[in-house]
Amino acid sequence: MIVEGKYKFPNQFGEMEVINPYLTVIPVVREVDPLRMTINVEIVLSGESYKISADINPVSVNNLDYNPEQLIERVITRMQDFKVS
Repeated sequence: MIVEGKYKFPNQFGEMEVINPYLTVIPVVREVDPLRMTINVEIVLSGESYKISADINPVSVNNLDYNPEQLIERVITRMQDFKVS
């Protein structure tokens, strides 16, 4: 799925800026924090000349039930925190 906009994500070299990236959500929740209602997931962003794994964790959730469509929605909502335009 293509996510429209310009985003900046931190990485080991500072920040990576991507525009209209193709988003792949790895449908495996790596960590769950039921007290804070957050999960950690892995995402991959790609374009014509790049493919990166971006750290957007933690991702807030309304419930801890696993549903792939809701997982993608939660990730897209969290990505808005990294959107610059």
